[in-house]
Amino acid sequence: MGIQASKINISLADLYYPEASKFGIVPLNLGYVASSLNADHKKDLDMKLFKYPERLYNDLKTRRVDILALSNYIWNFELSLKFARMAKKMSPNTMIVM
Repeated sequence: MGIQASKINISLADLYYPEASKFGIVPLNLGYVASSLNADHKKDLDMKLFKYPERLYNDLKTRRVDILALSNYIWNFELSLKFARMAKKMSPNTMIVM
């Protein structure tokens, strides 16, 4: 029996402001990224998808996140940027993708 390397923890997020809750769907592009990663590297990844900022915040506090990928639209840019900065403060080794 060999030593198994730990999985890469990835959080994919398309965050929105609470007042925009009626638009709580995950966009197709985030689904494509998750699907592609799962198809090619499922056994190596622990991936979670987020829409709600408070759930992503709790994830960042409780789980090592190696890669944080955030959607980057005009309507959520400031929120995504806030989470990118927060994640880097919590874990400087986290790779941020926007």
